[in-house]
Amino acid sequence: MSSMVSKDSRCVLLDFDGTIVDTMPALYELVRRELSVRGVEATPSLEEQVAGKLLDEAVKDGQRSGAKLVFSLLWQIGRFSGLSRIKTLGFTLACLKQIKIIYKNSRIFPDVPDSLHQLSKHGFKLGLVTMASRKDVEALLREHGVLGFFEVIITRNDVKKGKPHPEGCLKACNELQVPPKSGFYIGDLPTDIVAGKKAGLKVVAVLTGIAPRKWLEAVSPDYIAENLSDAVDWILMQVT
Repeated sequence: MSSMVSKDSRCVLLDFDGTIVDTMPALYELVRRELSVRGVEATPSLEEQVAGKLLDEAVKDGQRSGAKLVFSLLWQIGRFSGLSRIKTLGFTLACLKQIKIIYKNSRIFPDVPDSLHQLSKHGFKLGLVTMASRKDVEALLREHGVLGFFEVIITRNDVKKGKPHPEGCLKACNELQVPPKSGFYIGDLPTDIVAGKKAGLKVVAVLTGIAPRKWLEAVSPDYIAENLSDAVDWILMQVT
C-alpha cells in the first residue's frame, strides 16, 4: 500500500471521460444512427466493438490529438461494419460533424457531486487532467453544477504531449502548488494510470470506463475502485 499522505498540502487530480462523465451511451447512439443511414443495422455486440476499438486507439499512441484518435476510431468502426472505403469516409465525417452531441447528451456519474464534495471538505485541492477540449469540459461541468470544485483544469489545449506522458499531471500539480508525492490521480484507462505514476502521484483506477480490470491490473495502480465513490473512500483512508 502507498505511504500515508500528510494533511499539509494535498490534491486529487481526476480524468474526465469514463471517470466523471459517462460519454459512451451517447457515442453508441451516434454510431448506431449513422450506420443505419448507410444500411447497416447495429448488432447486439456493437457496444463491445466500439469500446474495444476506442480502448485500442487510446492506448496505441498518447501523442495524437483527440481529433485524430476519434477519426481513426470511427474509420475502423465503419470498415469493421462492412462499409466500403467511400461509405466509411462519409460515415466518419458525418459522425465528426455531430461529435459535440456526445457531450451535450452525456451525464456525469451519479456519485460525482458527493465525491467531489467529500474531497473538498477534507481539504484536497482538486484538478482535472483530460484530453477533451476545455470548452466541452467546462460546459458540461457547469451544467451539472460541479465546475466550481476544480481549481485547475488541464485539457489538450494546455499540453504538448498527451497521456500516458505525465505533462498534464505535472502541470496541474504545479498550478495547485502541491508536490506530486502528496497527490492522487483517478482515471479509467491504462494511459491515465501510467501518466499518474510517471508524474509521481498515487494512482486509483476506476472501473466506470471502458477498460476491463485485467487491463488496469497490468499497469499496477495503487488501487482499483468500482466507482468514484469507492476511489474517494480509499483516498480518505490514506490520509493521516
